[in-house]
Amino acid sequence: MTWRQMFGPAGEEQQRRTAASNILRPQEALRASVELEAMRRQKLSEVAKRRKLGQYRKGSGRGRKGWHRGFWCDSSYELAFVMYALDQGMAFERNCQKFAYTFGGKSRTWIPDFRLTDGTYLEIKGYRSEQAEAKFAAFPYGLTVVDGRQMGFVFEYVTQTYGKNFTDLYE
Repeated sequence: MTWRQMFGPAGEEQQRRTAASNILRPQEALRASVELEAMRRQKLSEVAKRRKLGQYRKGSGRGRKGWHRGFWCDSSYELAFVMYALDQGMAFERNCQKFAYTFGGKSRTWIPDFRLTDGTYLEIKGYRSEQAEAKFAAFPYGLTVVDGRQMGFVFEYVTQTYGKNFTDLYE
């Protein structure tokens, strides 16, 4: 039987409110205790490591993603670069090599977006953060970081050539 069948419409609503408050009480206790929150985060971290979660996973970024002419793009910025570079005959490849850096007292790895034929790595960033700056500072090779302001002419070319809905061209 459903709550509505057992308790009627008013009773059903009361049961839902009670169940919701019973769920929220432990969550509020966790948030109020720094020690409990630290233990919760540690447990989640251990589970993620055991299950091999985290690190770079194709498609895990913030932007719209997909394949374009054999290149994986994690964002519309990367897609615009790939479209522009292919049309201009630029030689490049998707980078898969990880590089170490330290942020927040922890050792981490990072994979720059592309590698050019001259050995320079290319990172396309729509935004910058302290963590991104730590990656760039620790990078051992030539690195070009291109942000939104520097992508203006690329977006202009791509929207004039393919239209403003160029992300619809993902395969």
